[in-house]
Amino acid sequence: MLRRAFFLETNAKAHPKTGEVRLPNGALRVPAPFAGQRHRLTYHPVHAGLAVLITGDGREIALAPFTKQPLSAVAPQTPKRGTCQLQKLLDHWHGHDQPNAQPGFGLPEVFAALANLLGRRVPASEREARSVLSFYRQYGPLPRQPFLAACARTAQSLGTGRPLSAYLTDLGRQIDAHDARPDPQEPSEP
Repeated sequence: MLRRAFFLETNAKAHPKTGEVRLPNGALRVPAPFAGQRHRLTYHPVHAGLAVLITGDGREIALAPFTKQPLSAVAPQTPKRGTCQLQKLLDHWHGHDQPNAQPGFGLPEVFAALANLLGRRVPASEREARSVLSFYRQYGPLPRQPFLAACARTAQSLGTGRPLSAYLTDLGRQIDAHDARPDPQEPSEP
């Protein structure tokens, strides 16, 4: 090829991850096995993007222009969790159907509801924090309105001045009693 007569020769190192090599006629990409190494290259001084990599055994490999790939092409984004139907199915399979937590009602809101129930700051100690966390791991996530209603029933039945463990035991009893009731949507066995 007559155009090869005008090629100039240089040595350049390709980027170790992207394979980019910068030559006077532009940025080019070397094949992945040659990335991160110094190579002998020939390029056309006028025509942008015309370059050849010369391997150790004398083979010539034409180089492609270097283009930045959009982030979506490099690492596809994982889809959002969606409606959590698989999580409900997994919970049912494990044998403990639990409601999905409502937005804005998690462990901090449980601490706040218990503080209202006890009439003081909760947790008052590390032991209380562990007790509430253990309760939340066993029964959570909790729906807002049923949990607040259970707190009101607990306050009415136990009154004030009891330890946190007594309130958590009563709340757990209410949740267990609610879970033990048959689901009106499931057909009963004859």
